[in-house]
Amino acid sequence: MKIRTLLLSLILGLTASLAFAANPTAPALSEDTAAKVRAAAQAGDTKGVAQLASDNPTMAAQVASIAAAANPSQAATFAAAVASVAPAQAPQIAAAVSVAAPSQAAVVAAAVATVAPAQASQIAASVSAAAPSQAGAVSAAVTAVAPTSAAAIVSAVATATNTSTASVQAQTAANASAGQAAAAQGTAAASNGALAASSVTPSMPAAPAAPTQQPTQQQPAQPAQPTTPTVDPTVTTPTSRAS
Repeated sequence: MKIRTLLLSLILGLTASLAFAANPTAPALSEDTAAKVRAAAQAGDTKGVAQLASDNPTMAAQVASIAAAANPSQAATFAAAVASVAPAQAPQIAAAVSVAAPSQAAVVAAAVATVAPAQASQIAASVSAAAPSQAGAVSAAVTAVAPTSAAAIVSAVATATNTSTASVQAQTAANASAGQAAAAQGTAAASNGALAASSVTPSMPAAPAAPTQQPTQQQPAQPAQPTTPTVDPTVTTPTSRAS
């Protein structure tokens, strides 16, 4: 049991390192946050994983990768949930999760492409690059969930794997059945992941600092102006008598 725990820790650490290497400009996830991600994933708490991704949006791919490594059977659901709260990072999220769970690359790609269909070709390319042995199944699965992007998917996968479009088309056709099955699983995972993400509390941006109040300058006191006594013309001033 101790050996198994040690191996799991090593795998999780390696997965986090690979996710960071995929985006070296992103800050590394703190060990405390990583531990929370692992705990949520192992408990099957998809909402908890999505919430942690929402709270750490620049590290969404790392969150998804660690969650997938901690509970590979839910990898596609975690990927879809995290992509739902960080859609701009969908290709990176799909790739990171595919590194953590390579046998599920096609399902992961289909799940993420379902929640981010406008990025279907980029998702297929990134996952194929992360798991090149699964490129044909990935292309077939993503094409199944985003059929209008079929040509773009084939072209992107060919570029990512440094092969010809004809070769990718042949692989896609050969994996059509596997791709349909992966697409069905991915669609179901996307539905569950998006549902969990819909109840996530958006992270609040930091409040701007209050403007510094400038001390008011006091005007110097004005000297008092001399006043001229008012003379009442009705009052007669007595004159002095001579002695």
